[in-house]
Amino acid sequence: MAGSGGATLGIPDSAGVPAALLKLAHKHRCDALYFNREYGVNEIRRDEAVTARFTAAGLQVRAFDDETVLPPGTLRTTQGNPY
Repeated sequence: MAGSGGATLGIPDSAGVPAALLKLAHKHRCDALYFNREYGVNEIRRDEAVTARFTAAGLQVRAFDDETVLPPGTLRTTQGNPY
């Protein structure tokens, strides 16, 4: 799996991403993961799994909203409903 211009982790699907990233973090003695959120359904599930795996391992996780003016779901009508 490769990101735009990023390194290939050599895993066949997103189910292996949490373990592969944690292994990489341990190899390089990282104590935190920083990433930009993606908003597709599969990407949200992947990011939640990665966050859970890193948190369980005692590593910090920090996610940022990217490519948006406002994070999804924050813009509401006067009745409180999403646009």
